[in-house]
Amino acid sequence: MRTFISIDIPEKVREEIAMVSREFSGDGITMVKTDALHLSIHFLGDLTEQGINKVKDSMNEISAEPFEVGIRGIDFFTPNFIKVIFAKISKGEEHCANIYDQLGNSLVSRGFELEPGKYTPHVTLARVKRVKNPAALVSQIRSHSETEFGSFMVNSIKLKSSELTGEGPVYTDLYKLDL
Repeated sequence: MRTFISIDIPEKVREEIAMVSREFSGDGITMVKTDALHLSIHFLGDLTEQGINKVKDSMNEISAEPFEVGIRGIDFFTPNFIKVIFAKISKGEEHCANIYDQLGNSLVSRGFELEPGKYTPHVTLARVKRVKNPAALVSQIRSHSETEFGSFMVNSIKLKSSELTGEGPVYTDLYKLDL
């Protein structure tokens, strides 16, 4: 079962993001459905029931209070070729990073191998396979570098499963940790 840990985004904020992100829809660009927008903490990949239990144990070790997250601006990963278009976290980055670090340390101590690299809290909007005019897409993204999408209180993190379907991924909550 494919799994990840994330923060849910309230419907109002997801709708604000979706209104702008629709501009990026096109051939070679796969948009994330509005109801699937979330703030990723850790992608864990395929896990057995035993692995899921270890993740729950790691989540239960987290020491964090509720905090506010603000989402403002759009950007992209990989400067030479746009692969992912995302909404930026403008407030609460340090809290997300703290949860990421705590979880990462606990998961590694339980035998998990995590993706290497620096953690950048973000909300994935689209994945880009190809684009006819990359310069135009970059310009379009840059025009929303300071667009305000809203803020919300984070009171929990969730372990979710992801089932890939022809209609896109379907997420199911497996475990919720209240902060």
